[in-house]
Amino acid sequence: MDWITNPILKCDCGEYYQGECICMKESLIQKEIMDYLKARDIFHWRTPNLPWGNRKNIVFRGVSDILGFYCGKFFAIEIKKPGGRLSKEQEIFLNAVKNNGQIAVVAYSVNDIISVFKELKNGEIT
Repeated sequence: MDWITNPILKCDCGEYYQGECICMKESLIQKEIMDYLKARDIFHWRTPNLPWGNRKNIVFRGVSDILGFYCGKFFAIEIKKPGGRLSKEQEIFLNAVKNNGQIAVVAYSVNDIISVFKELKNGEIT
């Protein structure tokens, strides 16, 4: 692709890119969140996203990307790139978590997680 059909743009994050800025990739957001949780010894795990043909009833559809426990609460984090939308199954899973008194978060950046965990630690989320 050339610069006319796929121009080089400057992202809000300050990086130059062609196509999609690296800050928009869910895998990068997930890594930043996992690094944040690990650095604070917050017990968590990543849910593997396998093609549906390989799942064979291993997990439910819509299970969040990261699950764990913090301050006596179960949490589910669904990671989306900016502008990303939840699937119907993801909405159902996150609502089930919330309806059972636990923490359900849609994270578009590590900052979303930082603010939720700060509120949880301070007792602002019960």
